[in-house]
Amino acid sequence: MEAFHVEQLPNVLRKENERMIGIYALSFEDEIVYVGQSKDIDKRLYIHRLRYPHLKQHIVCTIDAYDREFLNELEVAHIAFFGTYGKLNKTRSGAGRPGGIVTKETRQKMSNTHKGRKKGPQSEEHRKKISEALKGKPLTEETKLKMSQSHRGERMPRQRWRKHGEN
Repeated sequence: MEAFHVEQLPNVLRKENERMIGIYALSFEDEIVYVGQSKDIDKRLYIHRLRYPHLKQHIVCTIDAYDREFLNELEVAHIAFFGTYGKLNKTRSGAGRPGGIVTKETRQKMSNTHKGRKKGPQSEEHRKKISEALKGKPLTEETKLKMSQSHRGERMPRQRWRKHGEN
């Protein structure tokens, strides 16, 4: 199947402060790689921006009222149309979990998995070991660029101002 390119996506207009319900897509290098659905597309895309800052985001279609079944059908159709199954879409359908309801059995399995794990911040000794292991490790130009871009627009905390002033 031929890849669907971003230029082919429609522009979606909406009223100000109106929550969008519908289907959205994520693209990388002008190729759609993920299709998703949301009751609040703006909020969902914000979360994706944090997780995948290198991906472009697009609103594919919106609906007037939330209907889970219809939204699932739309998502299935768009996953098939864009051919995103096997890229970032791991299912062919809108099989994502809509809520946070977990069975007692699943909760028990999760509990057993986490038992014995250390909680909270790492010890000073452990942090030093990690720091020493990473010191002197050369960073690629690509990594430096990604780090620089991820920190753009952030304000430096006062503690770091003082540190920079001491050097």
